[in-house]
Amino acid sequence: MDVLWRNSPLTSKQIMTALEQTSDWHENTVRTLLSRLTQKGLLTKEKVKREYFYTPNLSQEKYIKDESKSFLSRLFNGEISPLIASFAEQDMLSDKDIDEIQTILEALKKEQKNE
Repeated sequence: MDVLWRNSPLTSKQIMTALEQTSDWHENTVRTLLSRLTQKGLLTKEKVKREYFYTPNLSQEKYIKDESKSFLSRLFNGEISPLIASFAEQDMLSDKDIDEIQTILEALKKEQKNE
């Protein structure tokens, strides 16, 4: 999906070429994945002459939002605090991460005060 979010529409050959730099997936694996993503409605496939061009049906932002909600729901009953606590307990949060989280939370508090 990342390849298609960066540049689409693309043929399966163009997708394979882009993936060669970052993965060792076989061409049949990529074609199977494209077929399944199309069947699930995540991609649109359009035939132009003798080739199919693939385009994502949802933005990367929407996908991340939906998957994040699903992940939180499945593992943490929809609550983010236990997730962050888990990261903290495992020393997975750098000082930079903590600063960024604080900045985000402060901005949210300001937003809520202005509502």
